Parts: sequence; C-alpha cells; structure tokens
Amino acid sequence: MHSMPLQMTNILFSRTLDGFTDINQPQGGTMFWSNGIATSAIFEDGTASDSFTADFTMTGSNWTIDSMFVLSAGESTTILTDGDSGTGRAINYLNAGNNTQIDLSNTEITHITAYGGGTHDINLGNAFTRSIVIDGASMDITVNSGGVGHMDLTGGASNLTINGSADYIATAEFDDVLDVSGEGGFVSLGDGNNTVTVDGFVATLATGNGDDDVTVSQGGRIELWYSTGGDDVVTLTEFARIGALRGGNGGSMDINVADSARVEYAELNGVDVDVTVTDDARVETLALYQGDVVANVSGNGRIDLLRVDAADSDITVTGNGRIRLMQLWEGTHTVSTGDRSMTLIDLYESSSNITIGTGSVSMIRAYAETAQTHTINATGWIGAILIVENQSANITLGSGGAGSVSLDDGADTVTTGTGYLEYLRSRGGDDTVSIGSGGADAITTGLGNDTVTATGNITSLDTGEGDDDVTVSGYAVSIRTREGADSVATGGNFVESIHTGADNDTVDVGAGGAGRVDLGDGNDTITTGSGWVELISAGAGDDDITLGTGGGGIVRAGAGNDLVTLNVSNPDYGIVVHGGDGVDTLNFFNYSGGITFSLDEAGRWQNIGAVDPLDENAAGVFGYVSETGVENLVGSQYDDKLNGDKGDNLIEGQKGRDFLFGGSGADTLDGGKGKDRIYGGGGDDLMYGGLGFDLLEGGKGNDTLNGGEDDDVLRGAQGADVFEFFLNSGVDRIKDFEDGSDLIRLVSAGGFGGLSIYDQGSDLRIDHDGGSIILDDLAGLVLTSADFEFIV
Repeated sequence: MHSMPLQMTNILFSRTLDGFTDINQPQGGTMFWSNGIATSAIFEDGTASDSFTADFTMTGSNWTIDSMFVLSAGESTTILTDGDSGTGRAINYLNAGNNTQIDLSNTEITHITAYGGGTHDINLGNAFTRSIVIDGASMDITVNSGGVGHMDLTGGASNLTINGSADYIATAEFDDVLDVSGEGGFVSLGDGNNTVTVDGFVATLATGNGDDDVTVSQGGRIELWYSTGGDDVVTLTEFARIGALRGGNGGSMDINVADSARVEYAELNGVDVDVTVTDDARVETLALYQGDVVANVSGNGRIDLLRVDAADSDITVTGNGRIRLMQLWEGTHTVSTGDRSMTLIDLYESSSNITIGTGSVSMIRAYAETAQTHTINATGWIGAILIVENQSANITLGSGGAGSVSLDDGADTVTTGTGYLEYLRSRGGDDTVSIGSGGADAITTGLGNDTVTATGNITSLDTGEGDDDVTVSGYAVSIRTREGADSVATGGNFVESIHTGADNDTVDVGAGGAGRVDLGDGNDTITTGSGWVELISAGAGDDDITLGTGGGGIVRAGAGNDLVTLNVSNPDYGIVVHGGDGVDTLNFFNYSGGITFSLDEAGRWQNIGAVDPLDENAAGVFGYVSETGVENLVGSQYDDKLNGDKGDNLIEGQKGRDFLFGGSGADTLDGGKGKDRIYGGGGDDLMYGGLGFDLLEGGKGNDTLNGGEDDDVLRGAQGADVFEFFLNSGVDRIKDFEDGSDLIRLVSAGGFGGLSIYDQGSDLRIDHDGGSIILDDLAGLVLTSADFEFIV
C-alpha cells in the first residue's frame, strides 16, 4: 500500500491589536493587556502540515507589546497592518516567521527578525526601527519618513527603498535593488548584480564582485563608495555627487557624469575604466591603476586631475571640456584635447600620442629611464614641452605655436607651422627640425647629425657637434654650427650672421644675402648667390669660396690653400679679398668679359673691367676688386690681362686671347685655349700655351716653355731654358735657341734616332712624332743627343 500525501491546511488567525482587548493564542494561553502593555505574545501553529497566517490589524494609541512571535511547524506568514492613525503604538521585538507582509504608517516595531527563506514585504512608516534581520528568499523593504538603524538581509535578493533613513544595511550575494531618496549610513551590498539609485544621501556604499548599476541623481550624494569587482556602471546627473569612489580587484567600470554632477575623488586599481564627463559635470580627482582607461570629456565637463598608472589609456576631450592635470604613467596613452586650456600633461615611463586642439596646454612633460616614444600634434599653444632622458619625440606645432620645447638624447622630429616657437633645445640624437612660417626665437640642437629647416624668421640657430644640415629661407639673426661636417643653406631673406665650427663645412648663401659668414677650421666650401655678403671669414684649411652675382664686401680666406671665385656683380660695390697664409687662388672664370688684374698691385682697388685697372675713374662694367695675400689667378673665358707679383704664382688664362705676365717669382703660366701672349718675367718659370697660336717668352731665369697644340712661337730669353713639346704640338718656332745652354724636351718621342733634322733656308728644322720645331737662323747647326731630353 502507498500512503496518501499530507494535505496542506491553511490556518488563518486574524485579530486586532488595540491595547486593551486580550487575545487568546492558538496554542493556548492569552495575551493580556495591562495598562496598554503586553509583555509577550506568541502566536503559534504546531502542525507541520499547516500553513499558518497571522493577520493583525493595529488600532488605537499608546500601547506596547514587548515581544511578539509568529511561529509554525510548517509555513507561516505574518501580516501587520496599521488600521488607523493612532499614535504611540509599539512592538519592541517581532519574530515574524517565514513570510511577512508589514504595512505601517505610525506603529513602531523596534526589532524585526524573520527566518525560514520566505518572502518579505515590509513598508515602514514614520517610526524608527532599530534593526531588521531577515533570512529570506526575497525581501522588499520600504523605509518611508521614519528610519532603520540596522538592516541585515541574507538568503535572497532584496529590493530596498529608503525614503527616510537607514544607518546600516548589509545584504548577501544576490541581485539587490536599492533606492535611496532619504539618508543611508553604511550600505553593504553583496556580490550580486545590484541596482542602486540614490536621490538622497548615502554615507558609505560597499558593493561586491557583481555587475552593479549605480545611479545618483537629483542632488543625491554618496559620500564614500567601495567597489570590489565586477562590471559596474555608474551614472551621475542633476547635481548628484560622489565624495570618494574606491575600488579594485579586476572587472570594469563605466562612469558617466553629466549635467552638473560631481565626483570629488575616485581611485580604482586593476579595473578597466570607461569614463564620460559632459555638460557642466566635474570630476575633481580620478586615479586609475593597472587597468585600461577610456576617458571622454565634452560640453563643459571637467576633470581636475586624471592619473593613469601602469595601464593604457585613450583620452578624448572635445568642445569646452577640460582635463586640467593629467598624470599618465607606465603605459601607452592616446590623448586628444579640445577648445579649453589645460595646465599639465605629465608622462612617466610611458609612450604617448597626443593631439592638442585649439585650446592651450601650459606644459607637456615626459620622464623615463627606458626608451619611450611620443607623438605630439598641436593646434593650440603649448607653454612648454619637456622630454627627458633617452626618449624620442615627434612634435608638430600648429597655429598656436609654443613657448619652449626641450628634448634630450633621442632622435626627435619637430615641425612647426604658422605659430611662433620661442625656444627649442635638444641635447642629443639625430634630430629633424622644420620651422614653418611662424618662425622661432632660439633653436639649439645638441650632439648628433641634425637636420634643421626654417621657412619663417628665426633669431638664433645653434647646432651642436655632429654633421648637421641647416636650410633657412626666412630671415635669421644668427646661425651657428659646431664641430662636424655641416651644411648651411639660406634663401631669399637676409641672414645677419653665419658661423660654422671645425671640420669640412658647406655654406650656400641665397638671394637674401648675409652680413657676416665665419667658417671655422677645415676644408670649407661657401657659395653665394644673387644676395650680397658683407664679410666672409674662413679659418684654417683649404677653402673653396664662390661669390655669386650679389657680390660681397670682404673675403678673408684664412690659412690654407684657398680658392676664391668671383662672379659679375654690382659694379657700384667693391670686393676685398685677403688670401691669408697658404697658396691662395683668385678665380675670374665666371665673368662675362675679359678682365685686367695684377697681383703686383696688392691692397689697391683695381677696376678689373677697365683698360687701365688702376684708373678709378675709368669706365668699367665689373666693379672693383682689391686683394692681399693671393698667389694665383684664374682668368675668364675672354681676353684677359693677368699679372703676377714677386712671389711664385700660378696664372691660368682659360679661354680667350690672354696676356699673362708672371713677375719675378718662379711662376707657372697656362694660357689655356686661345691665341695667348705669355711672359715669364724673372724667376724660373713654367709656361704652357695650350690650344691656339701662342707666343711664349721666358724672360730672366731658367724657364720651361711648352706651346701646346697648334703653331706657337717660343722665346726663352735669358737663362738656360727648356723648350718642351708633346705629340701633335704643331709646327713651333724657337726664336733664340742657345746651343749648349738650352734644352729641347720631347715627351712621348722615340729618341734621338727617330728625329729628322735638316736645314730649311736660314733655319734649322726638326721633325718628330706629330710635330715640327724650327730653330730661327740656325741653319747648319749640328745638334747632338745632348741638346735633347726624351721623356717616354
């Protein structure tokens, strides 16, 4: 046989509590009133199969029950309802059993206890309840104008509404709903997915590892909130406020602050944070550690201090939004700002990508002991950028410009636009600097191979040691390079001073010209264009100096074997060339007509385009040149008259019908291409006719004469002279060969046996490979091998 299941019996016990009507209790006994006081009330059903409901309506005034128990061996429900507006009613202690339905307006229940995992629906009125301790499956508790001292809820989810006050609330690991429009003291919600709405005040809120949704609005305030994990969402609107928010232990948190809401302090550790601040909202301090960060500030929103440490961040500020101070440490950070000003972006051991909008930033500062990279793009003004230690930066400045940019030992790139840059300093690394039309005041680059380009005006540019490349097209007061093979080029604006350091430097002065150019030691090259240069001063070294059509004032070539090349320039201005120590050359090759110049007139103005160069009143088209300390001359491509001095000169006629005179030194004279007349003067001279029908005369001294190609006339004059001939030298004539003193040198000839020597009228003719030599008036002279020198 099978036993029949027990049938549940619903037992309803309904009474009125009024302070004077005694009540018979279900299990026997009577609850007696004595002067409005009942010491104990026990309403119990002892049958396990019963469902016992104790339903009490409370009326009257000024009565008290010390303790009240609703008990059942089975399921029990306690219903307490205020039946009228009487006052002074109180139950000091209530043990409500499995389920409760309490709806109070005036009655005070000092302590409420319920166990058994049931459902509890409690609506408290204007009285104060010291404690509520419930272990239930679900709890729905409303505190109206009264208050609760202590609320401890376990066993299930809670739905709490605090319109009055609650000093302490603690729940377990369930999904709780809390709505506070009154005052809460300490509220501890468990690890469930809790929903919290605060329109009033909560002194302390503690949430667990669940996914919590917290909304503070309509002037509500949470003084202190502890969050210990989960994926939380926080929303503040309408003048709401959180005094302090602290959290950690993983998870994420979305923080939304709008309207005129405010968060005074928030510190989260190990939490991924997405924060939005908009409208007129404000976050005073936001400190985030070891979690990825996304921050958006818009409208008139504001964060006073944002600190991100050991995490990556993506920070966007738009419109009138503002983050006054940023501290971004140990991570990779992307920052974009808007229209309002900021005070500081502070980076430590981190890499960054920063975009500055139309608003300004007082300072961007980056410290690191390890290599880091930073990219900064700015439209608005930046007061100072400071990059310290071995970090590299790529900086682009826009219309706002910057106060100062200080860089350290990394390989940096700085580009400016229409904005003005007051100061740039780089200590080291291979840097690239481009200054736009806004210009700059002072630029200093340190060690490294730097590239500097400036289209705007600059006051001073100073590069350190290294091979630097400088291009300046704007106006500049001072350009200075240090040791290294440097290159300096200027453009269409005037540069007051250029100074290069030691090593082999290259300077190109553009159409704007320059005031003073000082070249340090080394083999330097300087070329000027259509702009005038007041002074060129070269140091020790073999320098190559070329003056363009703009001309110049003074050229000091300095020590070394220097080459000074002149161009046709304004004839109203004179050029002074000081050769200095060494063997120096003055080059007129680029002139558009023949010139007349003499090294023997050192220190005097020479009108080089005039017939008489010393006639200062003569018409001339090339202006005036004065030289000292120059040893060599190079003529133009036209008909030149070039004279040496008492020293050993090298004079080259180049093209044209040139007249070359060596002077009293041991000179080398080269006529070049054209029908030239070359006179050695005193000293042992070396003379070349080159192409054309040339006339060479040695003068005093033991000279060497080589007519070159074509039919030349050679006269040794005094001394033991050497007449030198190459292959294909034409039919040359020696006017004064002296047997026994002079020598005929044949280069690439076969030897004496290969010569054909015979009389031709009154002259003696010598035929050799590729040419002939005629000795005037020496027919019948017997020549031997001693009269010749053969060079293979």
